[in-house]
Amino acid sequence: MKIEKLVVMDADEEAFYFAGVDHVVSITEHAARGDGDRWFYDVHLTDGRMIREFRPVSVEYAPDKE
Repeated sequence: MKIEKLVVMDADEEAFYFAGVDHVVSITEHAARGDGDRWFYDVHLTDGRMIREFRPVSVEYAPDKE
């Protein structure tokens, strides 16, 4: 499934990422792989940069289109 929206904690406020909006190309999810590891999300931007987020509040998924 594709991630449409990611909400994370940024300082004491929530930050929002929407795939396809405001220079966000896509959002990918990475599962924890062992003890001490944690889930994180990569936000890919149109200029080639990537933001790695470790403090998700909520994630919204959409089914893959066929």
